[in-house]
Amino acid sequence: MKKSRRKLVSVIGILICLCMVIGCGSTADSTTANQTTVESTATTSGTDNAGASSELPEIVLRLSTNTNENDDKTNAAMVGLKAAVAYVEKATEGKLKIEVYWGGVLGTSADDVLGGLQNGSFEMCGFAHGNWGEYTDGLVPFNIPYLFTSQEALSLFIDGEGGKLVCNKVLADTGLRILAFGEYGFRNMTSNTGIIKSPDDLKGVKIRTMTDPYQIAAFEQMGAAVTPIAWSELFSVLQQGVVDAQENPLANIYTSKLYEVQKYLAFTKHNVSINTFTISESVYQSLPQEYQKVLDEAGVVNQEACRKALTEQEEDLRARLESDECGMILYDLTDEELQAFQDAVIPSWDVIKKDIGEERFQEIIDIVTAIDTSLEN
Repeated sequence: MKKSRRKLVSVIGILICLCMVIGCGSTADSTTANQTTVESTATTSGTDNAGASSELPEIVLRLSTNTNENDDKTNAAMVGLKAAVAYVEKATEGKLKIEVYWGGVLGTSADDVLGGLQNGSFEMCGFAHGNWGEYTDGLVPFNIPYLFTSQEALSLFIDGEGGKLVCNKVLADTGLRILAFGEYGFRNMTSNTGIIKSPDDLKGVKIRTMTDPYQIAAFEQMGAAVTPIAWSELFSVLQQGVVDAQENPLANIYTSKLYEVQKYLAFTKHNVSINTFTISESVYQSLPQEYQKVLDEAGVVNQEACRKALTEQEEDLRARLESDECGMILYDLTDEELQAFQDAVIPSWDVIKKDIGEERFQEIIDIVTAIDTSLEN
């Protein structure tokens, strides 16, 4: 699975220097707006011995998420979010709380959520990485088809230099700090035309994708007839035969009952889906250092809880999808079949390289290649 990517690695090697430090930079206007919001919910319990935990202010941080409160049964990212929320309250003895607004009640679009964070409408969000495109290209590593060839490689990227690279770019572009990356799992293809085992099986197939231009470029490279369609319309267009195939993580396939209108599922693992646990940087910097530390720790708690849940949930979801209840036919691609997909989509990477610049693109590739090499040894 790695041979094609290595052709892209520069002879210089992997000498990466990440000079930007997370925690730097935000606009003065954004800082003022968000500090006013936080301070309006704070009450100080005393003035002596400033900095002591007993004297820390009581603060409520409002978090917006499009998911529903009970989605954690099939959504590992929500398990991580809830674990982080609980950790913050316990670690601060209830003085710092994260109040979650479920189901998109504070807004669903990028302008509602990311814009809301920037203008101080609320302080935090849990938001899918694919929705950030109009605000930053910092999350682009998660949009590169077949960049990550295993869940372990993805986690190592997030926990290491790759995660820092993403967070620094997002912070610089938006003034928003990502505290954690919740992993939804790999995206896989379903269809009614038969099991998709190779790029050739996609030729002429009408497939629904997200509006992500890099995903569209990859599928068109493989000869598919791509039709971006809103998520809310997906079930009906599959039912009506407007498209033959689609791609999503297992959780989305099961909870949206796509098995009722799709017969075959192939574990193509072509892209990843990530949920970001995010706070306004100006709000973060306005908090006592003790609270900043707790939020940083909550990010770690979030990711660990999410990964544990993902492993358990995907095993369960797989069993459900191929049970009599759902009746899907599942297929695990061989390493050789996965390699054929990667080889087929790599030419589409040129679109990404052009958009973000060759130097930054190569930096991403070098980090992932180093991870893949470490996993081989």
